[in-house]
Amino acid sequence: MCSLSDLNGLFQNELKHLYSVAEIKQFIYLVLMDKYAWTRQDIAQNWDKKLTDETNIEQDLLINFLPQLAQGKPIQYCIGQTYFFDLPFFVNPNVLIPRPETEELVQKIIQNHQHKPPKTIVDIGTGSGCIAISLKKNLPLCGVYAVDISVEALILAQKNAQLNHTNIHFLNFNILDSNQWECILPLANQKFEVIVSNPPYVTQAEKTTMHANVLDFEPHLALFVGADNPLIFYEQICQFSGCYLAQKGSIYFEINQNYGSEVKDLLQSYGFEDIAICQDLNGNDRMVSATKS
Repeated sequence: MCSLSDLNGLFQNELKHLYSVAEIKQFIYLVLMDKYAWTRQDIAQNWDKKLTDETNIEQDLLINFLPQLAQGKPIQYCIGQTYFFDLPFFVNPNVLIPRPETEELVQKIIQNHQHKPPKTIVDIGTGSGCIAISLKKNLPLCGVYAVDISVEALILAQKNAQLNHTNIHFLNFNILDSNQWECILPLANQKFEVIVSNPPYVTQAEKTTMHANVLDFEPHLALFVGADNPLIFYEQICQFSGCYLAQKGSIYFEINQNYGSEVKDLLQSYGFEDIAICQDLNGNDRMVSATKS
């Protein structure tokens, strides 16, 4: 039976080429807390007793989790779950792992609309459903709709809606195919008052700066956009909003930090007003909001 120190040493030796000492130690805690419902007190004070009571855990950590982490697989995929906006979400390689920056986008929408909640919100490219579900939890009177091109992502998003006891309307939908646009209006039965999207925005040129555990495991369909038109999703959503966003309705984007001014210019060209670019906690241009004139 390994001591906690011995186990940490084994993890450190196998993972030191990929992660910092602090990250590796945190991985052990995350696995034990999320998968086995141990508390930090259990880990720190009752390690030997808990390990004796549940003898399969040590073997599971060393045989199953450690090899996955050594291959660069993100800890969230190893566990199969993460947290976003203090809510639990299932994740797998069919969806992006929710980021703290996206939490900031959700917080901005809630702050802007908590005193007068919109009747309808649509989340375009919902992935795990983290944006749509978090908004529904915090703006429960809203009718929330979530669309994605990936059927596999929608299956997982539906599980997350059930996990968080939220009623979300999901639809398989490709925003780049304007022939599909009409199918969404009967679903909502009215124009949307808020459109939000965190679309693919990483350019091919930026691949070289990305960590291998992102490139090798997270879905490229949800990450990357072609170099020939890096704003294609934003432009299509602006066109979509012309028909399906209510007058004085709001639009919210998460953006590539290098394209803030270009997204602003695009929104202006479609007649949007009150355009604001907001920085994330790292000081990077990350969110854009605007109002339909």
